[in-house]
Order: sequence, then C-alpha cells, then structure tokens
Amino acid sequence: MDPIQCPDVRRVSSQPNPRAFPDLYMPAMPPLQLIARIRRALDRRACQRQLRTLLNADDRQLADLGLSRERIRHALRHAGDDDPCHVLAKTMRADAGVGTPTPVEGRSRAD
Repeated sequence: MDPIQCPDVRRVSSQPNPRAFPDLYMPAMPPLQLIARIRRALDRRACQRQLRTLLNADDRQLADLGLSRERIRHALRHAGDDDPCHVLAKTMRADAGVGTPTPVEGRSRAD
C-alpha cells in the first residue's frame, strides 16, 4: 500500500534544520543563587553609601530622624555580610522596644 499523497502537506525530513536556533542564541540562565548574591551585594553597597552620607549630616538632623552617629557607625562596623540598613533598623527597633510583646493592662500573663 502506498501512502496517500496530498499536495498541500509537506514532507517532514528526518534531517535537523540548520536554522532551528534563532539568529541570536542565548545561553542558559545563570544560577539564581548567583543573581541573588549579586543583588544583595549591590543593595549592601548602596546602603553603605547612604549611611556614609548620613554621617555628614548635622547632629540635629540626625536626631530629627531618630538616629545618632554612634548607631550609624555601629551598623557600618557590625554588618558583616548583612545589609547595614537592616542592622540599623534592628538596633533601632530593639532600643524602642518594638517587636516585644507588652502585657495588656488589667490582664496577667497567665490569661
């Protein structure tokens, strides 16, 4: 039996098409961990620049923002691999007592 010949159907070749790839071939995407690490490094660097700019501000201006030179210097020194802005925010929250539960008046902790 002969296959049915249809004039509108093209024959599929078993040979690979040399034009199968687009003119601009993009390699595989780099690992997502690498992209995240680069992003964190850029964010950390931007924060360091902002905090160093704040060190040039007047003490009164820093006090208006709720900051001090000591806090900013501490964040820059002790950030390590963490973002200095996050370290500064953590110390400010800890000093303000934000994030720690306070007992409600009229109730004991046992309630």
